[in-house]
Amino acid sequence: MPIMKKRPDKELVEALSVHAGLVLRTAARVTGSMAEAQDVAQDLAEKLLRRPPANVRSWPALLKTMTVNAAIDRTRRRREISESPEPVTQEGPEAALEQEERAAALHRALTQLSERDRQLFSFYYFADLSHADIGRQLDMQTNAVTVALHRIRQRLGKILSENYAQNQMEGASS
Repeated sequence: MPIMKKRPDKELVEALSVHAGLVLRTAARVTGSMAEAQDVAQDLAEKLLRRPPANVRSWPALLKTMTVNAAIDRTRRRREISESPEPVTQEGPEAALEQEERAAALHRALTQLSERDRQLFSFYYFADLSHADIGRQLDMQTNAVTVALHRIRQRLGKILSENYAQNQMEGASS
């Protein structure tokens, strides 16, 4: 008996088509590479077509969330095997190196936050979700999201300042 292939859900195919730009921009922001972003988008589409989600309230929110998570996973795997993607910037190698160093410092600072705070930060800054969309995703009031993001920015600023000061002291002593 031949294997029957399930036809893709029309709603899913339409959502992937309509929000393809959103997925690519989000993935490029997280990975820092358009080639990596295209790979993330391809992987995400394949995953969704294999197992379509049921009862989606907001396709943009779902796709942004899944894209951020997939891009972070891909970036993590790339770092583990120490590959470097081509930078998105067109400003030259010095600017690309500086951007990479800032991204690495932010990544280290983010690891010092709670999982919930990292998720809030990622949704807002990497996935461009509104406070209301984040609230719906995390079952929070919009005002609570605003306050939480403010406190997260303050914590990150303090962590980054402390890390910078520590790196300056280590650099001066060597």
